[in-house]
This record gives sequence, C-alpha cells and structure tokens, in this order.
Amino acid sequence: MLSSELFPYLVDHRIAGQVVFPATGFIELIAAAALECGIPAPLRIEDLILHRTLPITEVEVRVRTELAPSVAPGSFAVIISSAAEMPGEKRWVQNSTALVSSGPPAEPSSPPENLAAFSPVLVEQFYTMMNRQGFEYGNTFRKLNAVWRIDGEAIAGLDHSQNAESGPERIALMDASLQLLAAAVPSATVRSGSTLLPYSAASLTIQPGSSVLAKAHARVRLAEGGEVLGDVVISNEQDQTCVQILGVRLRESNIAESAAKDASDLNLYEAVWRERPIAITEIANAPRDAWIILSGQMGPGEDLAGEMRQQGIPTVLCYPGNGFAGISPEDFQIDPRRESDYIRLLEQVFDHFHSLAGIVNLWSIADHPREAPNWESASFGSLSTLYLLKALSFSSAGAGARLVVATRGCQLVNGTGLIDPAPAAVWGLLKTAPVENIPMVLELKEKFGVDAPAAAEQLSAARAAFDKFENAWDRT
Repeated sequence: MLSSELFPYLVDHRIAGQVVFPATGFIELIAAAALECGIPAPLRIEDLILHRTLPITEVEVRVRTELAPSVAPGSFAVIISSAAEMPGEKRWVQNSTALVSSGPPAEPSSPPENLAAFSPVLVEQFYTMMNRQGFEYGNTFRKLNAVWRIDGEAIAGLDHSQNAESGPERIALMDASLQLLAAAVPSATVRSGSTLLPYSAASLTIQPGSSVLAKAHARVRLAEGGEVLGDVVISNEQDQTCVQILGVRLRESNIAESAAKDASDLNLYEAVWRERPIAITEIANAPRDAWIILSGQMGPGEDLAGEMRQQGIPTVLCYPGNGFAGISPEDFQIDPRRESDYIRLLEQVFDHFHSLAGIVNLWSIADHPREAPNWESASFGSLSTLYLLKALSFSSAGAGARLVVATRGCQLVNGTGLIDPAPAAVWGLLKTAPVENIPMVLELKEKFGVDAPAAAEQLSAARAAFDKFENAWDRT
C-alpha cells in the first residue's frame, strides 16, 4: 500500500506540483520481488519501461508486483500495477514492466578521461534550475552534494543518511543519480522551457545491499533520429559499482506548463497523437518485417500464412491453447485469457526477427462456426483484441506495429453481408481506442480471407485487401 500518510518522505518528490512515485521506486520494487522469489544477486533488469506515472495522495493505493517465468531460463517477466482503494471501485493500471534475472556483476566504471575539463556546478543552483523545469525536489530527494560537468558527462557525490541501506534511502539516492543526467545534457540539446524525462532503460545491474551508494557518474549521447540516451553508474566510496543503468531513454517534455493542471491530467509518459490517413505510397517498398497471425489450426490464417511465406514475408502463426509455448520461431501457442502471454509473444517474435510489422487477429471470426457459436466467438475476439491493444501499447516490441482485426457478417460491404451483429463489439472497441491515445495503426477488416494471395501481397506493403477500414493513428 502507498499513500502520502504511509510514506511521508514521498511528498518530497513532486513533478509539476503533483507527488509522484519515483521511477527508482519501481526499480526497488522489482529488486525486492526478485529477491523474495529466490533470484540470487546480482540482479539484472532488462527492458524496463515506465508506462504511466503513479500519483501519490492521501488516498491509499494498492501496488501489485507480478513475476512470471519467461522463455529464457532463469528470467522472469515483471508487471507492476496499481489501483486506488476507492469505495466500490478498483481498476488496475499498469505502471511498469521489465524482465529480471540473476546476472553477472556490473563492469567496473571507468573514471572521466579529462577531469580537469569539468566545471563545478553549485548544487543549490542546479536544484533551482530543476524546480523551474517542474522537478520540485524536497530535502529527502536532494542527495547531490557536489556536481561537476562538461557537455555529455557529469559526476557527483551523494549525500546519504545514517540509514543509507534502507529502501527509501536507496530510492532517493538512485533518483538523485538519475537527476545527474540533466546536468550532463548539453544545453543546446533541449528546447527552451523543456526538459528531458527518463521513461525506459535497456538494462540495469544491481547488487542489493552491497554497500552505501556514494558517487554517481552520468553520460549522455545522441542516437539516431535525435533521441537522447543516458548511462548512469552508482558506486561506493571504494569506487566499486553498486548500480549500473544503461540505455536510459530521455523524452523531451515541457512539464513546467503542466503545473497548473489537475493531478488526474498528469501523464508524463504519454505521447501525443494525431489522426492521419495511411500513407500507402510511402511504405509500399518498406522492408518486409515479421507479421503475427492469430489463427485457429485450420482456416484463413493457415492459408494467409502460407501465401505470405511464399512471398518471403516472415510470418508467425499463433494458436489458442491452455498456456504459453514456443513451438518454433514461427509457431506459438498462448492462453487467450492470459494478458501477459500477449506481451511475451510480441517480445519473443521481436527478439528473433528484430522487427515487427504488425499483427492480424483472426480470433474475432470463428474458424469452426459449428464448434464456436457466434456470441462466444465475439467475446473471444473482443478479449484478444483488448489484450493485443494493451500489449502493443505497453511493450517496446510493439512500437510502430500495425494491428489488423478481421470480422465477418457484422458490417455492410457493398450493400450486403449484415448477418451477425455480435462481432460489432470488436468494432466498437477499436473505434474508441484512438480516443485513449493508443500509439499504433489500427485497421478493421470485414470478410477476411476472401482472397489469401491478394491479402498476403498487400500485407507485405503494410496494408490488407479488404472492403472497409477505420482509424489510422501514428506518432506525431
């Protein structure tokens, strides 16, 4: 349980006027859950993503940390969710996801090559600058006691308390180390009035309870497309690495303008989307990335996959079953009722093919109408589509992927075909998804499987040959 009354120290971590659970708090929760489950230290956390901020108020919030075995031996998928303890209502929201395992110790940190070139930064001046940008740190989270910097790099001492190895103190010290990224970023990199906010990390290595966190070293660099990436190493007084955070992705945000907003509007990790038509001509010659087809054992899914594979398009078939199973790199089974299976499917396909063009959901139509009544098939299609939307939104493997959902008999096509209104629930679901800023391209297709060769050819150009489609959404 979390609240400002249960953990008063969190009140010192405010962003845009709202008390927010620190990103390093999620790291501490993952580490604590991993150790509780018997994963030996040092811990390696990979693909950490902060999906949604966790506001802290006087209302108690229940936080749930779930670990499930991943395909890689000894690795576990982690999902952290929260739900406010409101009378008569409890809606779980996913805040963070990651993979955790036991890993080798972090490599020794390399000291700055040209320490004489670093310039000192007044700590009070640094926190005044952070305050102007919307980061309102109280004394608990003002842990930097000395800062030196050059463009692209910064070092600092950490002001730890007597209880330096407690969970709250480690959260505050790690948070201060991430704050150091702001000192390392060249001023020309960020627009006036904006700041860079961390929202994911490629990997972390943690030695829990090893020793007191005493020093921090941050580096930033520009990646392709202008994205800013950062690395942070936290060491003890003997310069032994205790925490190593690599590949921190920093997103530009003008959170100072959000200070006057109500707490319910504070969503620091959400992108802003706009509607635009599908630019078929721009992607017709795009690389043939992998497609996933959710299909039954027989029917249009098998036919479509066969045609696509003949055309050299990497295609993965996924069948419904009682649990997750990787039959081969091109054949999977998942439990359609288990939300985490969809995320695992995306991540394993992405790990193998290194890119994901999209997903075709045929579970919204019945491959065997006699065995699957229409209303049962409609519920099956709606649930799988909902979980696909969440998986594509919350997993980095789904970034930029297209979602094609097929229905049969619930939309008029050329004046005919309206024979079964049950699957219309899928259409309602996807037509409301863009309102909630789902960052993906959505297509709804009626009468899927009329022409598998034509569908395969046009899916290779990131579209499909059907009579009707709805909303297309992409990144601004």
